[in-house]
Amino acid sequence: MNEIDVLLWNILQLFLPFLVILGLLFLSVIVSGLLDTSSEHLHDIRNDPELPPKPEEESSTVNNITNIEVTEDSDHEH
Repeated sequence: MNEIDVLLWNILQLFLPFLVILGLLFLSVIVSGLLDTSSEHLHDIRNDPELPPKPEEESSTVNNITNIEVTEDSDHEH
């Protein structure tokens, strides 16, 4: 039984560096995948072609709301 334990320990010592390297590669792939998705998301937000017109759209929306309020006030007077 003791010789089998020594044999298994020697085999483990032989394959342990490969297992550690594979584990580190696996973790690096996971981390790089997470970083890529977050950087792509930020890249999409920064280069979104709809972002520069949005303040104009918001201001026009505000103008439309004020126009609606004005027309509602004029309707209540009649």
